[in-house]
Amino acid sequence: MTEAHAFYLVKIAESRWADKLLDGEIFMRPLSDFADIEKRPTASDNSFRGDIREGIVQSFADVRPGTPFFHDVFGSDADAIAGAGFISLQETLVYSMYCLEYSASRGRFVSPSIELQQFGDTAIIVTDPRQFIHRVFEGLYHRTKNEYWAGAKRVTYDVELSLTATYDGFSKLPRYAWQKEFRFAVDLNEGKIDPESWESMTDFARLMFINQGGKVATDANRKPLNLNIGSIRDICASVSTAELLELRLPASLASSPPMVIPALMPPRRPSVRPLKPLVQLKASSSSNSGEA
Repeated sequence: MTEAHAFYLVKIAESRWADKLLDGEIFMRPLSDFADIEKRPTASDNSFRGDIREGIVQSFADVRPGTPFFHDVFGSDADAIAGAGFISLQETLVYSMYCLEYSASRGRFVSPSIELQQFGDTAIIVTDPRQFIHRVFEGLYHRTKNEYWAGAKRVTYDVELSLTATYDGFSKLPRYAWQKEFRFAVDLNEGKIDPESWESMTDFARLMFINQGGKVATDANRKPLNLNIGSIRDICASVSTAELLELRLPASLASSPPMVIPALMPPRRPSVRPLKPLVQLKASSSSNSGEA
């Protein structure tokens, strides 16, 4: 059985953004932003943040061309597909942090990946993760007036299009495992879609969405959420990213040992969501996505 490591929550960012976090500013972005980053050539220096499979909810190991549903979705391309899935949840707002793990069996912290330096030059270590999570959820409660869903847990790196599986919005490709992400997720638009997204959908996707009771609403959007939870300097320590990578950590951390944080996943009300097909072709290992 894999050891369940205790951990600190860490946010790695450029110093100017790190200071804003210490003052309590939490900037949540829609999952669609991270899917777009990897596809934009002009953002190649930022592509380590992107994953076109962000928000995947289902994968199918067997896509038979003769099946009417897959024929309607993928058309004549169905016979060239090795694996497929559906992306949704892209309206979900997320805030991501790194889990600095402590191995009790080895008596030391697990060395972080050097790739983390791509995120910025400063690492904010949250020494009391439970208090931090409490403040984030309390801030959401006071910030939003309408119904919403919110959850927080570690991301798993188990997305595989060659298997039939379902995912919960906290799953990514194995190649991103070095990120050891802890994700806050908030959905303010359950069952609704913004007009701009509606315009970008194909007729088939619109038909599926409307037939299931989906609604187009002007108050639905994928805009980022700027949440202020008040200063968190009382539960944080700041080091350079270089110091984090070398595990040169403040002595003050000794008084606040890392802890295992259980998943916070309240039941999610079933709701209608637009789906975007994602396919893996037999002819190559590349993946392509396109809306149904």
